[in-house]
Amino acid sequence: MGNRRIGRKRLESVLKQLDGTTANTDGSRAGQAGFQMPPWQIMPSKYFGFFDDFLYSPASLVDNADAALTDDVGDAAGGNIWRTSIGGSSDAITLDNSAAGGVLKILTGTSDNDKTYMTALNHGFAMDASSSRKLWMSCRFKTDDASVTGAFIGLASANGTEETDIDNLEDAIGAYVLDGAASVDITMLTAVGDSETTTSTSTNLVDATYVTVSIYFDGTSANVYVNGTKKSSTTSNIPNDGTILFPAIHTASRSAAARTVNVDYLMICQER
Repeated sequence: MGNRRIGRKRLESVLKQLDGTTANTDGSRAGQAGFQMPPWQIMPSKYFGFFDDFLYSPASLVDNADAALTDDVGDAAGGNIWRTSIGGSSDAITLDNSAAGGVLKILTGTSDNDKTYMTALNHGFAMDASSSRKLWMSCRFKTDDASVTGAFIGLASANGTEETDIDNLEDAIGAYVLDGAASVDITMLTAVGDSETTTSTSTNLVDATYVTVSIYFDGTSANVYVNGTKKSSTTSNIPNDGTILFPAIHTASRSAAARTVNVDYLMICQER
């Protein structure tokens, strides 16, 4: 065959395909053949990204099993990337050492509408219509009772500052679980200002079962995937005005009992 060179575009395509292995329909493994994120970790001149596998807590707690993630961003003791806000008296944010691969465990409060927020305030992203850049994000999560739990995982801010309202996200794009229904639909939420759009995936969130929800913004449309299969897309209320958005995880209890939300990972990539 002689000497043949692999061009940059071909190499990047191969790496994307390797990252997206055979799709796993139940979400219990990471395979997502239909959703392929660029290899941003090894191409820093073209992409930048964010990834948390929830293996690390602040240094003051790093040796403790199931350590709490309640220290603030930039604490001298740690290097924690999350600012956390616990709304109820019994809510908790911890690492879960009973699970393999690093898992975040959020225990919601025992009062209706108790809310918990996590924001990575030093890891900003922005979509700007005047200079459109593609963006990819993917998260794997589960909840023990979807019918009485609210959750948002993705990018959010309140006009470039910390967003603290899961019920009325000001600027956002991410996976959203609408609570309070017997059959809970996984949706994609996009928001600009106080205007929100929820785009159905026509997929139920099954209790105590991991699901992988991924979003690809191609510069015009936001496309949502569940376990690697594209479900729907929208061009409505995509925050493409250059507003800074931060990685965010919001949960809310919708009953008088504590519920659990587990997040395996959150990964985001964007063109520079």
